[in-house]
Amino acid sequence: MSDRDLERFGEGLARHRAVRPSDEFRRRLRADLMAAPVVFAPPAPRFAFVRFAAVAASILLVLTAGAGSAAASSLPGEPAFGLKRAYEEIQLLLAADEPARAEVALAIAERRLADLQTTAGRPELAPAAAAAYAEALTRAASLTDKLRAAAPSAKRDKAIDRVTESTRTQEEVLEELSERLPEPAQPGIERAREAQHKVTDKDKKDKDRQRSGDDRDDEGEEAATPRPRILATPRPRTAPSARP
Repeated sequence: MSDRDLERFGEGLARHRAVRPSDEFRRRLRADLMAAPVVFAPPAPRFAFVRFAAVAASILLVLTAGAGSAAASSLPGEPAFGLKRAYEEIQLLLAADEPARAEVALAIAERRLADLQTTAGRPELAPAAAAAYAEALTRAASLTDKLRAAAPSAKRDKAIDRVTESTRTQEEVLEELSERLPEPAQPGIERAREAQHKVTDKDKKDKDRQRSGDDRDDEGEEAATPRPRILATPRPRTAPSARP
């Protein structure tokens, strides 16, 4: 599949984005569904979903490789970007747990910021790239919020710290980059800033809450510790002197 074939494929998908079934088709489908017998199948095991996701990832990987560098180096707003985005979604589905999912979402957000940096020389793609970065970072922030509500663990804490540290770095990059991007990209940049502040502000509140809790614990321990009683030392009595 050549780059031109991939572009035609993407343009075709865009033209059919609003396809809707006719009323007659919906009526017949409803009648068929109502007449069909209901059979309750046993729940599918979890490994079946993982197997399906792995197969889907393999297919997308083949498609991406067959498209050459078009999908791998594509930017938001380009036809081949859909394949790149689909492969990232499969990576997110295959994450082992919530901390791993948050780190995958963060990696996607970091790639979207790199895409946004690339569009500094292609201003026509900057609005789509800014919107894609804001969306990716917002999802990473939401997944991090779920981690904050979960039970503490070493893996959870590591993922939260990783997201927070990277977000602070992204704030500096976006601040410098925003001055070089066109006006149509500014709404997306503003949404990205809101997502960045959401991560860093909650991290600050968590640390302040933890510090306050530690202070209260110290005060409680100090109050609970009994103070030693200081006993007065009795003065020795002086024997009365004998009178002559």
